[in-house]
Amino acid sequence: MRMCVYFLLILFSLTLCKKSQNLKQIQKEEKTILSNFTLFYKKNIKCTDLNCPSPNFCNDLQDICYCAKGYVNNPNNINSEINCSYKQYKQLNSFLWELFTNFGIGHLIIGNYITGTLKIILNLILISLCCLKFANKISFNEKNEIKISFGIYISFLCSFIWWVVDAFSFGFNKYNDINNIPLKQW
Repeated sequence: MRMCVYFLLILFSLTLCKKSQNLKQIQKEEKTILSNFTLFYKKNIKCTDLNCPSPNFCNDLQDICYCAKGYVNNPNNINSEINCSYKQYKQLNSFLWELFTNFGIGHLIIGNYITGTLKIILNLILISLCCLKFANKISFNEKNEIKISFGIYISFLCSFIWWVVDAFSFGFNKYNDINNIPLKQW
């Protein structure tokens, strides 16, 4: 009976060892693929007009496809036959929308929907509190008026700080789009 248990344990450990070797080999292959992947060109290919569409271009040896400004390789589709097909979002559009509106539209443009929605909600809360405070249609006691005033100040302070951070971050191109691709610089 002991011999059967020992045999099964040895067989199980050999199976685990073989699986870990296979896993290490797969991880090594993935690292090799990712190390050869770049956003702005694809090398070691037979470059043609079909797999390197205009405005992208091939080098003289026809083995590298260089991406034109505003186009990159899609990191979500590394094994794609068509290179440089992902069109980048523009930094200038997002920057200007964030600078002049402060409603999260710049985030919505580049696909950061959660951040954009949170910013819209914060600003709607600020507007709602201001309307309650200055409408004078609802009479408040002094305690409630202090709470609303405090809410306005906190909402305004958060909104202002977030606006400044976003303006600088979009200005210095620190945000990436929804696919983690840098924005096209102005």
